[in-house]
Amino acid sequence: MPVEWNELRLMWPPELFRREAEALLQSGAQDEETVGWLLDEAFHGGRALQLYREYAQWERATQMAAVAGAVTAIGTGDRPAPYVSPQAQLFDAIVRAAEDFPRWERKRLYSERRNPSAPRRWSMADLKVVVVRALRDMDGTGYFEDAFGSRCPDRWDNPDARGQQLLGDAVDQHDERLWPLSYAADGLSSIEDEWGDELFLDLIEALHDQVARPRRRYWHGFHAEHDYDTFSRSAGQAVYRWRINELLARSEVNLRLAGSGPDAGYLVQVTGDPRDELLEQALTTPDATDRSEVQHAVTLYRARGATREDKRSAVVALARVLEHRRPLLKDTLPRKDEGALFQIANEFDLRHRRPGQRGDYGEAFLDWLFWWYLATIDLTNRLLDEQNGSR
Repeated sequence: MPVEWNELRLMWPPELFRREAEALLQSGAQDEETVGWLLDEAFHGGRALQLYREYAQWERATQMAAVAGAVTAIGTGDRPAPYVSPQAQLFDAIVRAAEDFPRWERKRLYSERRNPSAPRRWSMADLKVVVVRALRDMDGTGYFEDAFGSRCPDRWDNPDARGQQLLGDAVDQHDERLWPLSYAADGLSSIEDEWGDELFLDLIEALHDQVARPRRRYWHGFHAEHDYDTFSRSAGQAVYRWRINELLARSEVNLRLAGSGPDAGYLVQVTGDPRDELLEQALTTPDATDRSEVQHAVTLYRARGATREDKRSAVVALARVLEHRRPLLKDTLPRKDEGALFQIANEFDLRHRRPGQRGDYGEAFLDWLFWWYLATIDLTNRLLDEQNGSR
């Protein structure tokens, strides 16, 4: 039965899919081993790949028509139109429609609809199980072959030993069983059962540095499996962050892998509300000097296990950015509001640490001040954009 366009459900974030698709097109890739593999990964249930294969059935007919058209054009002195295959046209249409595809979601079955309740958050123990399951899947589709070596029997690589060595070096734990992510020999326990919580979180960060997306796969008929090559570290890390963060968001663990800034690839604290979006916007501050200060502040503030002193330093860094933008604030904010921003920074034991300054404040005050200053920086970014646009 032919696949219908409305059956396609995108699993990857649209921007991630589009970036990877454009990278393949720029490389000249237009075959099932490259763009077909991307469609198989990014869309649910293999339906996009099946649609792509169906378009291949029209290839011969359209090629013959293109040749006939070219012969006719040459005979009349006209320039032949360039031939574009049906599959290439389909892939181009899918890429352009990326934002419009419905996102795949697990179907809520009868019992779940009949007894609605707040979704249960995974505990740390639950999280270890689902993360390892995701990592096994990525390992099975070549995402760690660039770093650890191929699992193809025709190769002389030893990915299990290489993975154990590299991860052991990264987390400084050579006595622990870290790789491969297989079930224990006794069949009773899994590898995640042996990891402490800190080691598990360390491994999430360490594996981010090793992952790379294979942009080409091909069928190895003798061993009845896919082999992989043409690896992209940046694409693999983007997919890895998306997959791991999706799981972290469904857990009780208030951490995510940062995707931008100096702490990209590290687990950072998140709020789980629109402040996370504000933070990502602030990281793109246009002025290079101010952006460096903001990135430094954000890295300090959202670091896993950030201390009170880290947060104080983050606030001080943001205050420096606002000091640099004080003329703009004077022109756009009421005088009392503009003065209040710097009065707090100067009268409390934050920036100058002079005698008589107040130091009897808790972390809640620092949290409030950090977000207030960050929101003000975002405001000034928007004001500067408006000014630049009016020139």
